[in-house]
Amino acid sequence: MVENNDYIKTLAEALKARAEWLEKTELPKLKDELRAYHTGFASLYNLYLKKGLIHEDPYKHEAKIGELEVPSSATFSEADKLDLA
Repeated sequence: MVENNDYIKTLAEALKARAEWLEKTELPKLKDELRAYHTGFASLYNLYLKKGLIHEDPYKHEAKIGELEVPSSATFSEADKLDLA
C-alpha cells in the first residue's frame, strides 16, 4: 500500500511538471501558429470573395428551425391513406 501511495505521489508530481512545461513552452507556440493560420485563412477568404471565386452562404442568416414534433404512431385512417397517395 505504501508503494502505491509513493507511485501516486510521484505520478502527480510528474504530471504537474509536464503541465507546467506545456504551458510555458508549447502553448505559446501553438497560440502563435493558430493566430498565423487564422490570419492567413481570413486573408484568403476575403481575397476569394473579392475575386468572386467563392460566395457567402445565402442560408447563413436564415431563421433557425423551430421545434420538431414526432408524428403519432397511430395507424392511418383510410382518408389519410388516400391523401398520402
